[in-house]
Amino acid sequence: MILVPYKVDIPYDKRPVMNWLIVSVITIVFILQFQTARSQSEQIRRQQEARQKVEEIEVQDPFEPFILYGWTTAGLFGHMWLHGGFMHVIGNLIFLWLFGNAICSKIGHIYLPIYLLLGITAGIFHQTFAGGPAIGASGAINGVVGMYLALFPENAISCFFVFFLPPVWWTPIIRTFTVSSIWMVLFWFAFDIVGLIWGGGHVGYWAHIGGFVSGFGLATLMLQLKLIEMERYEKSIFQFVLGRKTKDLEEPGGAVSFWERQLLQTEQQTSEETPTDTKQPAPAPLPTPHEQPPSAHAPPQAPAQPARKTKPDLLRIACPCGTKLKVPLAMAGKTGICPTCGRRLKIPGRNLVRIACSCGKHFKVPTTMAGKSGVCPNCNTRLKIPQNLASHRPQ
Repeated sequence: MILVPYKVDIPYDKRPVMNWLIVSVITIVFILQFQTARSQSEQIRRQQEARQKVEEIEVQDPFEPFILYGWTTAGLFGHMWLHGGFMHVIGNLIFLWLFGNAICSKIGHIYLPIYLLLGITAGIFHQTFAGGPAIGASGAINGVVGMYLALFPENAISCFFVFFLPPVWWTPIIRTFTVSSIWMVLFWFAFDIVGLIWGGGHVGYWAHIGGFVSGFGLATLMLQLKLIEMERYEKSIFQFVLGRKTKDLEEPGGAVSFWERQLLQTEQQTSEETPTDTKQPAPAPLPTPHEQPPSAHAPPQAPAQPARKTKPDLLRIACPCGTKLKVPLAMAGKTGICPTCGRRLKIPGRNLVRIACSCGKHFKVPTTMAGKSGVCPNCNTRLKIPQNLASHRPQ
């Protein structure tokens, strides 16, 4: 059976540049390893064709000092960049890409030193409890997965698995499923525990376990020290285990109360940016004896109308359960929770175009409103949103 994750439900607030850098370095180092191995094989073949004894063939591996074997500084730092084959490096890069991007986007540029620290800690665990030569980034990556469990225990992980039936049926069964992070990550951790007890295979289980425990402990410590700031709609391992909910989820209406507060904040900012004059017009002064009073048949003057407040832009979304919601555009690209079914919803990205009303008011409209009708926030004129918004300039 093959079980591989392919998606995590994490909105990225920042670009995970540091993780991209690590993935690139691992890929480049493996390419150099592959080319070196090919050149060494060719050298051995030529020497064998020259009828030299195999024992007399000397091949120097430039990556040998960076193998984790003993308490060497080069081995502790270098083993996490080396891999033993295509399946080894591909499997590690899949996990590093999914979970590393999520953690790097959350904690920023300190991700790189944390990754190195987790890799060194995994190497120390391996040398202390197992020993023997070892290479691979799986110890550091398991540390990243441990941090992911501490920060996002309820976020969904989508996986696909391939199950091969007995030889009677040769067609494999391929299925996909989605499950909460805590159950999938704990399953992988339990798999390492079982592998450590039963043994078998050339797998550094102690490096996996040491990295995972170190990453989980480091993330919980950073949460306690307020070094990692969780969003209001996110729930860390503390809220999950202790059963405490954030203030947004305790209020009536669930996560929509957070959206409503965001809407109120947007309205306040809009009212501050658009000053309004709500004072009543001053009464006209009484005519002096030299002035004539206004004619009784003169048309009365309309009182001055206060300036209208500009309504904030809203984005209309629908949950699969049928509930329709209005959220402020400040939530575009983020994640919320449906107040009816509790489903976690991904708010569409902020893709806006600027249109103009006949009164001269310019405002922004989401592209999802194309072909629909709306009301101008300045003159209350009903407008037909253009069907083709491609000609408008995205904002």
